[in-house]
Amino acid sequence: MVALTDYQYGVRLVSGVNNKVLITLNARNDHDRQKFVEDLREAILEVIKTHYKRLKFVLIVLGLW
Repeated sequence: MVALTDYQYGVRLVSGVNNKVLITLNARNDHDRQKFVEDLREAILEVIKTHYKRLKFVLIVLGLW
């Protein structure tokens, strides 16, 4: 989360690979910003879990698990 001149309640998404700024967003207030970040984290974790389950299934089918 960032506080910039133009974005008092800013959220900046940065690549974990090269630290490149992907997008900068602004929320109406701190509560909305906190809620957005919390929801985004949950969504990312859900995608990771789903990908892991799919990968595990493929490895089981191939007899590699």
